[in-house]
Amino acid sequence: MSDSEQPAIKPQGYARLPLKLRQWLAELMLLAAAGACMVAVFMPSALEGVPLRRSALLAEVAILLLNWIVWRRMPQRASRIMRNGLFAAGVGVALLLMTFHSAGGVNTLAGFVALLAMYAARHSYDDPDVAAEQALRAASRPALRSPTTYLFENVENIAVSLVVVVLVWHFALEAFRIPSGSMLPTLYGDPVWGDRVLVDKVVYEFRDPIRWEPTVFRFPLKRTDPYVKRVIGLPGEQLLLAKGDVFVRKTPDAEIELLEKSPSARKVLWYPVVGEIEDKADFLKFFAREGAADIEQGVIKLGKDSLCHFPKASDGTPGDVRDHDPDGNGGNSEIGYNLRIVGDLRVTFRVESLKSNVEITIIRDADSYTLTLAANGEGCSLRHSRVGATPQEHEIGRAHWAKLAASEGDTFTFSLADGVIQVLRDDSPVITASVGSSLLDALRNYDKSRRAQGKPIEPLNSEAISRFAQGEIESAKRGRISFAGAEARLRVLGIDRDIYYVGRMLDIDEGGRTSLREMPYGFALRDDEYFCLGDNSPNSLDCRFWVALEVVLNDGTVYTGALDDGSQVMSQFLANEPSGEPLNFVNNGRNVKTSCLRSLQRIARFTHKERGLNMPSDAEIRSAALAGLKRAAGEKQLSRLQFTTEGGGVVYLTLADIKELRVRSVGFVKRSLFVGKPFAVFLWPHRMKLIE
Repeated sequence: MSDSEQPAIKPQGYARLPLKLRQWLAELMLLAAAGACMVAVFMPSALEGVPLRRSALLAEVAILLLNWIVWRRMPQRASRIMRNGLFAAGVGVALLLMTFHSAGGVNTLAGFVALLAMYAARHSYDDPDVAAEQALRAASRPALRSPTTYLFENVENIAVSLVVVVLVWHFALEAFRIPSGSMLPTLYGDPVWGDRVLVDKVVYEFRDPIRWEPTVFRFPLKRTDPYVKRVIGLPGEQLLLAKGDVFVRKTPDAEIELLEKSPSARKVLWYPVVGEIEDKADFLKFFAREGAADIEQGVIKLGKDSLCHFPKASDGTPGDVRDHDPDGNGGNSEIGYNLRIVGDLRVTFRVESLKSNVEITIIRDADSYTLTLAANGEGCSLRHSRVGATPQEHEIGRAHWAKLAASEGDTFTFSLADGVIQVLRDDSPVITASVGSSLLDALRNYDKSRRAQGKPIEPLNSEAISRFAQGEIESAKRGRISFAGAEARLRVLGIDRDIYYVGRMLDIDEGGRTSLREMPYGFALRDDEYFCLGDNSPNSLDCRFWVALEVVLNDGTVYTGALDDGSQVMSQFLANEPSGEPLNFVNNGRNVKTSCLRSLQRIARFTHKERGLNMPSDAEIRSAALAGLKRAAGEKQLSRLQFTTEGGGVVYLTLADIKELRVRSVGFVKRSLFVGKPFAVFLWPHRMKLIE
């Protein structure tokens, strides 16, 4: 076949672009890749001990320069072996850079851009020898190509596609499975059927985490494990968890605030207590009645001097709403459900008829907030009263509308949460007021008295603030809703409670019996630290409970890992060794003495004074734990144990080399450990919903 008879080869894919445009794109991509690599060189690494990272970045810069010289300045003078060799070297180092993603996302970005630059440089020169070979293959190949032939001819395109998919998966978007119920009811999780969430891994490259948003981060004490929680505290803040609320001092000398949830978090953090009251059985089960109160076809009838209280206690008297398990199956929380009274409540109801005023009251501790719906067309009013040595009562707000008769059948929502009380009429706010809480008032008055005496204010994580808040926690608690009226007909559509953030639960010995005491939790964050909590507060292993176990060797070497990690072999041994503390715990119906593991957790979370001066000291418990660890290992004829470090690696420690065991609370997540923001959850079988 003569040269004039050679078959024409049509360019495909990227080669269809004009040569000048491909050359310009190659110049731009090579320059961008070199710049990205140099930026990554000077960016700090999130993981220590990766000496190859900077060397690979600098090597990639050198390879990019050589590719620019060979492919853009002297392609005719360089051999095909040299050109393709430099291309392969650049691709290989680029792929290596992507493996440093956990050290910093900029490394992955540099590798990705370098990979694109290699591809662009390779196609910036049309090799005549390659074109001739393609023409000969085209002339000899059959008209119909088999799928295998077609596949091999497109290996390069398939490889690039796979690389792009892997990059997007590991750098931009990734799906995570929720392994536990710590985010119930926002997200469901268990080892098999847990929700799968889609995570935006790019967002935190451009901004910091925002308060109240769900987030995915690496567990600080085992960074190979991803955790899903909600951001609560921001860098530089002081936090206090007490009486179910979160208090914050945003700067060391700022006024204490009660944190109010964002609209999206507020929407999902109402936990249903009861749904619509539809029949008499539900009414008698959930409501304590006084006077002529009854129900008919789902409508509560309030007669003269009648009164209904929700909930109803076991003895028939008015009870209090408690922090029930949001999943409804009892859970497996060690600190338990149904123990704490919740006063932040919401009731939704519809007015069927109203011939006289009706009053709906939310009662939280010593405070009562009463919504009065008037039957004369004036609308509604809201007043606050507080019982105590000097009872108080004042009006909070008032709303008007044309005729109440025109409003019969409208839906009202009356809520108290985060120190804000609100009345909605058909989802439209008619009264909104900030009322704070008794603890907030007490904390602010405590600050004022300190300032008046010329003393510095106490940080929220101080022992003095903890003692002060403890008194408020142990004061009388109430959390209920009441309905009163003479001639009114209401349909209760649902009652919800707010999330109750549990601070600390201390195991105490009372006359040979072990009980739980709720205590406040205070923490001060540094400039690069965040405080994260799960939505299922009693059953969430979050910043409140993380404990670091430090193993100190005779030569001074210290290894750090998670004490509470189920895969930590040392913790498994410590869980079966008695610590000497005079506390018993019920386990499968039998009393079990306090283990070394539990005692180490206690000394990390509580001071010796809080635990009780009759309890062993911190040093005594640490000594007992080390002796118990060596004794348990000796019974198994083991001379060394594996230890999982905070980086996720495993080291083997000889028991004779261990000098001391130390523990400390780790109540924060560093900025560098955040992975991304979950924005959608996969629902079975083929649906998704956005996460709020």
